[in-house]
Amino acid sequence: MVVNEWATPSAMAALFIGLVLVAYASYQSIFGRSQNFLRPDFSCIIFMWFGYHLSPILALLRGSDWRSFMLSPSHIEHGLWMSLASTVAFIAGYRLLSSREERQTQAVLSWAERTEAIMHQANQLKKSHLFAIAALIIAIFIFTVGGFEEVFYASYTRGMQQWLEHTFEVRVLRFLAVILPLLSLGILALTATFSVSSERSIQKFALIPFCLIAASLFSMHSFSRSGGMAFVGFGIIRVILLGKKDWKIFCFSILTGLWISYVGYAYRNDYHPGLGNFGEAAFRSFVEVPDFSGQKSAAGEEDELFSPESNFLSATESYTAVVSIIEREGIEPFSDIVEFIINLHPFPSGIYYAQRGIDLTTIFRTRGSVGLTNPTLGDLFTTFGLLTPVFYFYLGLLYFTLHRHAKRFGPAIETMLMLILLIGWPLSCHSAFRSLWRIINSVIFAILILKVMQRRGYFTKLEFVDADPLPIEGRGNSPRIAAHS
Repeated sequence: MVVNEWATPSAMAALFIGLVLVAYASYQSIFGRSQNFLRPDFSCIIFMWFGYHLSPILALLRGSDWRSFMLSPSHIEHGLWMSLASTVAFIAGYRLLSSREERQTQAVLSWAERTEAIMHQANQLKKSHLFAIAALIIAIFIFTVGGFEEVFYASYTRGMQQWLEHTFEVRVLRFLAVILPLLSLGILALTATFSVSSERSIQKFALIPFCLIAASLFSMHSFSRSGGMAFVGFGIIRVILLGKKDWKIFCFSILTGLWISYVGYAYRNDYHPGLGNFGEAAFRSFVEVPDFSGQKSAAGEEDELFSPESNFLSATESYTAVVSIIEREGIEPFSDIVEFIINLHPFPSGIYYAQRGIDLTTIFRTRGSVGLTNPTLGDLFTTFGLLTPVFYFYLGLLYFTLHRHAKRFGPAIETMLMLILLIGWPLSCHSAFRSLWRIINSVIFAILILKVMQRRGYFTKLEFVDADPLPIEGRGNSPRIAAHS
């Protein structure tokens, strides 16, 4: 058998186009305005590439076969082109309604104006509100993990709760488990914005780490690889809000977040869930040499660093499995469209959820030990078939509409809402569209609340005035921010 026989000229062309797209998005995000990283079109390019293009590239670079029990090598090319087509369709939908005036307004907005607007909004946040949200998160966390006795040293193994019988209590726990990450994202965004306020007090500097730790508790308890997300996000948001400032805080936050995520990923098989167990694992990480090659693949072989199996965000394996099953079972597009539409309701799945799609856990017979998830692209392909990019086009239209509304609340609020939408992209690499739809619904709900607050005078709307639509060097006025209640 030829190594990497899936690497046909067509597949290589798809990989090259993907590299061009991700290089463009990365350049715009790093060397352009740093807030570009949160733009939905750029984040779509970056995370779709990580999900469907990075692992094939790693397989080619290593020159070895790709080991995964779910992988269907003959469908890798299908995944490359479908992810590319969906990405381009999303970008087309996102940019279709973008007017020339909006692009010009964005171009004249300098860091000085952004800083003025952000400071204005950051100074409106109250410490008591942040503390109340953090306390609520801690209370939900304690209830969700099973009470105080399970907080530090849990009696159950990691992932065991997903196999519990669907009683009323279990449905409530799963509902809270959905709410908790959204609250954590909210407190992360609010804390990062509050950190750039003009206040200088001991209470402020004590509250910031308290809120970040509260946002990380559930992930740390379960030894999740996303345990350091709050600290990484904190550093990224500060750079996006303030530009190239406070690099010490940025580096410290990023390194802390990566270390927490490493502990969760490297030691998850050695401990039961629990903050006490996580603390012990964290101590071990300081005295042991990091081992990145100890994770086992499904075939029982060790995964190596920079191998396809080491890509945390890879969705290719499960996507190719879905396409293979659809072909084998003869599943027709739109056969479950009614169930798909029903499941677009914004209420928790515990209230009602129509069974649809492909259950990889049942097909690969891992129920009771491992839950296999269907990525969003595979989930949508199950329903829409080759018309999946059309759905991504309309999804791009929706994201543009949400972004346009978010901009009306100023750069600080825009950053917070765009961060929440961004989280949906890496989540979509491992979860069905229903999970991404929850993220979108949370942003819609937040925008509606902000509009109500604005009408009641609790929120300040920022507008740009006294600015030429397209300033020319030596002429025109720079934008001036005006606050209107």
